[in-house]
Amino acid sequence: MAYAEELSDEYPPSEYPMQEENSPALPQNIAESLEDNELNEIGALVVKEYEIDEANFRERKERIEELYRLALQTVEKKNYPWPGAASIKYPLLTKAALSYSAMAYPSIVKDDILVKAKIIGSDEGGDVLLNADGTPMIDEETGKEIRKNAGLKQKIADRVSKFMSCQILNDMEGWEDDMDKVLIITPIVGCAFKKTYYDPIERMNVSRLVLPQYVCMDINARTVESAARISELAELYPNEIEENVRAGVFIERDYNISSETLAESRIESVASVQDESRPHIFIEQHRRLDLDEDGYAEPYIVWVHKETAQVVRIVPRYEDSDILTDISGGVIRIRAQNHYTKFGFIPDPEGSPYDIGFGHLLQHLNESANTAINQMLDQGHRYTMGGGFIGEGLRIKSGEMRFKPGEFKRVKSGGMPIRENIVNLPMGEPSMVLMALLEYLINGAEGMAAMARVMAGDIPANMPAATALATIEQGMQPFKAIFKRVHRSLEKEYKRLFYLNRQYLTQEEYSRVLDDPAADVELDFASNSIDITPVSDQETLTTMQSSIRAQFLMSFLQDPYVDGIELRRRIFSAMSIKDVDDLLVMPRNAPDPVVIAQVSALEAQILDMKNRATVAMRKADRDDIKQSLEIETAIVDMKKKTADGQLSLARAEAEEAGSQLAEYKTRLDALGILRGKLKERTASGNSNDGRGMAEMEEPAGDGDIL
Repeated sequence: MAYAEELSDEYPPSEYPMQEENSPALPQNIAESLEDNELNEIGALVVKEYEIDEANFRERKERIEELYRLALQTVEKKNYPWPGAASIKYPLLTKAALSYSAMAYPSIVKDDILVKAKIIGSDEGGDVLLNADGTPMIDEETGKEIRKNAGLKQKIADRVSKFMSCQILNDMEGWEDDMDKVLIITPIVGCAFKKTYYDPIERMNVSRLVLPQYVCMDINARTVESAARISELAELYPNEIEENVRAGVFIERDYNISSETLAESRIESVASVQDESRPHIFIEQHRRLDLDEDGYAEPYIVWVHKETAQVVRIVPRYEDSDILTDISGGVIRIRAQNHYTKFGFIPDPEGSPYDIGFGHLLQHLNESANTAINQMLDQGHRYTMGGGFIGEGLRIKSGEMRFKPGEFKRVKSGGMPIRENIVNLPMGEPSMVLMALLEYLINGAEGMAAMARVMAGDIPANMPAATALATIEQGMQPFKAIFKRVHRSLEKEYKRLFYLNRQYLTQEEYSRVLDDPAADVELDFASNSIDITPVSDQETLTTMQSSIRAQFLMSFLQDPYVDGIELRRRIFSAMSIKDVDDLLVMPRNAPDPVVIAQVSALEAQILDMKNRATVAMRKADRDDIKQSLEIETAIVDMKKKTADGQLSLARAEAEEAGSQLAEYKTRLDALGILRGKLKERTASGNSNDGRGMAEMEEPAGDGDIL
């Protein structure tokens, strides 16, 4: 640490080479102040430890190269079963990668906004502003008190979002191309890397793609951030090396003509080793070095020429804010800044920092399908061309023989028929079993890659919007999980770029892009009140999903409980209509939104009262029906008892006499009186007068008539 501070005093920012006014200072190159023997030791250490990591990484690197050849359908010459045999590669892996990229790319690069800044905490502001008489200042439009810096966070968030989106799309050339490549590479080999840093030559922040086969680290590391060292292989042409030397980025070194390039590790190169314009390979290693010999290794970035092991550049990989100290000022820990963002596909089940892709899952199925296709082609070739044996007695010129129409060739057969001197080999047609096996392999592989018909837009036209959306989302579940990983990686990249803007962005550049007098680079990028996140939608990955969502929202256009303006804004946004705010205007002579809200609330109360009244009336009707049923039941019962009494009376008149007959007549008269009362009550309809059925019970007696 003390050593780094001494270097800072020795090379103040004003003395950096090529320093321009109002431009950020170049990071200091510590290699300029080290002795040659120290640089040689560091260079040898970097190359040695790179070779250790590369040896462990070699098997995975070879697998990556195989997957590239499979996805690119590279033509390979075959000598089995004969020279020039069929060498077809079915584009199964290619199809899976293109399907994923086609869905993910439009969700990331959406309109002109890539970065979204969300405010943290409340944005209501501080103290209430007061008038001259001490009363609170009131906003005439909202009727609320005006507070100091109210809405400031949202203004900062809007400025940062607009600037960073413009910076990525316009200033960082090649960012879209690199992002497109990332979404093609990751489903094939599992991962790709973006390196976000300040370019001292271009004097700007950049974020560029680094292919996974050129990023070497300990395969046992838990994450990229926790790796002890990360080595990247980079090529620089001699002219680019000279530019770095003149800019003060590299120290001057003597190099031989390059004898190795990165392309030669992947394809056969015919370039001559005497070509002086061949690029040189450099190792950019992010590691720790104990340069001040205090027993604690600090994070640094070291550039080494691979062939000669010469160090050309060493810069710190931390800032003062990354140093954690104790009460006495002693260093406890220095957090290393990570320049690499990994875009992963599926986490490696073995725990390696290198993820796996469709290539790892489909490679064997794809190769088996290739074998079946080539065997059928070779079998069809042999069946079509034929072949066999020719007897020695048949004298015929060997080689190709052509016939003209109507022409006959003379041959010597030794007296034997020609057909008896020629025997064809038994050859069958291409196997139908192989064809069925091929279809089985392809269907299984496409199912593993989740390339369902629903994702290709094969949705019935008459399917309801909600059902279609649920069907699509069910088929999209595997891709949603993968895309969320891409979303998290984008967030890391954008946050790294936000940090670099805080360090290197000038006020002049910030004001030029925004053209806003209130834009203050120190205020906006030093603020901890906003959070940077991608604008990409993790839930909607396809245009079809957006269209169905818009169709679903349109069903609420006449709903009084839904804000019509906001609803239309979301419908337009779902259909990717630009400049929505310019399209949406309040209707002429439109009532006050507050009045609309009050009327809606009043209508809701009236509707609620109507519903309650309806329920009460229905309940009363049910009570009347129940009482009427009880009366009718009583009448029927009385009629039955009357009939039974008359029958008993008839029998009594025939069998009994005297006092018994008088008793029967008395009870029958009582039943007749009760029946009359029931009829009167039914006719009057007065079923809710509070009287119960007890008043209409038959008179007390000794029991039944019989």
